[in-house]
Amino acid sequence: MKINSTRFKCIWLLTLLTLPLSLQAQVIFRDDFTRASLGKDWLTTGYAKWSIVNGLAYNYIDGAGGTLTSSKKHTATSYVLETKVYPLKNGYWREYGIVFGKPSPDADYGYILKYHPYYNLGLMLGRSDGNEFYPVILDWEHITLDPDKQYSIKIVKSADGKIEVYLNSGSGYSKDPVLEARDKTYPALGHLGLRVDTQTAAEPYYVDWIEARSLPSLITNPEIKGTEAYEVANMGVNVPLYIDRDYNFVSVPAFLQGAAFIQTGNANKKDTHYSFLKFNLDQEAIVYVAYDPRAKVLPAWLNGWQKLADKIYTTDPGTSYLHVYSKVFPAGTVSLGGNLAAPAAGALTNYLVAALPSRPSPGREGIFPEITSKFQAAGPEGFSDEITANGFYPNPARDKTAIRYTLQQAADVTLTISDKQGRSMATFVNERRQAGTHEEVMDVQQMAEGIYLYQLRTGDQIQSGKLLIKH
Repeated sequence: MKINSTRFKCIWLLTLLTLPLSLQAQVIFRDDFTRASLGKDWLTTGYAKWSIVNGLAYNYIDGAGGTLTSSKKHTATSYVLETKVYPLKNGYWREYGIVFGKPSPDADYGYILKYHPYYNLGLMLGRSDGNEFYPVILDWEHITLDPDKQYSIKIVKSADGKIEVYLNSGSGYSKDPVLEARDKTYPALGHLGLRVDTQTAAEPYYVDWIEARSLPSLITNPEIKGTEAYEVANMGVNVPLYIDRDYNFVSVPAFLQGAAFIQTGNANKKDTHYSFLKFNLDQEAIVYVAYDPRAKVLPAWLNGWQKLADKIYTTDPGTSYLHVYSKVFPAGTVSLGGNLAAPAAGALTNYLVAALPSRPSPGREGIFPEITSKFQAAGPEGFSDEITANGFYPNPARDKTAIRYTLQQAADVTLTISDKQGRSMATFVNERRQAGTHEEVMDVQQMAEGIYLYQLRTGDQIQSGKLLIKH
């Protein structure tokens, strides 16, 4: 297959495709601090100075007010905020905090999670109504964290006002939150950030990464044998695989980036029940199971699933990758068996479950009666201004087809094509594009007739749909 970079002019018919797109805002914000300076994502002028040292956000203050605040205000109302920090050393009136829900970066309003080791004051979730030093206490736990350990901290905020806080010191997050409260004062994620306050000598403080992502809705109510225990997250690099292990994704196939997936428990890897895991799908979806390649025999419940050529790579020390199987399920309850349900043998790590929509969004079918576009469900932030796109034209395509999109700022762009089972066929674009309007032209003369799935990814934004080829 050839890639034709000649700009493909299609002006008047593009107006047929200007209905709003449902872009999936799975990752709202992420920073790994892998550069020389903080950059425009963070406010620096007039704020306590943070810097980047060896790929970590770094603060070393003597006195109060070491706050790192995001420059962008986010509108998501249902989200997960997660970060990894260290060391949490004790000292005279030393506090560590995560701020979120701030409607303005300059005012002390919003939510704050504080760890205050001095006098064993512990971990506190509060609402600041004008003073972050003395917030309204929503929940409090008198615990002492190990200053020699790195801690991942996860805050889960639902649109109904429920806020949960989880801790992970290397062995995975516990099933139950450390702190839990319900408050609707600041519904949106707003500005987020981190802070350090002290009234004693400065100590180095590091942040490995910070991420905010929307809560997925495709998969809901995961249960194991009638007990709600597993969590739903979004698949991506550095995201934990399990709720009880500190193993992360190293790479996932392009079509699964940002997909809703169930973080199972590795402790359940020896389960033999025929009906073990149940969850609900809010629409018809392609369900994917990532399974241990060391298995000598698969469980019977995986019979009839399509094995894909794609692999998922992880930091699991027992196996560096997982095989991927797919099957289409209608909306409703899905029931899967245990990892070692009969006649399975040889699997030494528990499976994972992911899902992607397989049906088109309502209202798109009439544009081209022969082909309906599939768009992933929008996250709570809705339509993002990072990318606007208009789908492929012509569609159906005979020899060449093009997709036009506009970037508000420079971003890494990938354009991939898969078959109906989700198996990757080709990557047409994998480059960085500057701000402005672009057209990617595909030569499809050598591709067989049929329906294909495409995914256009720019930074953290995804547009996906169907492309029909008719020669």
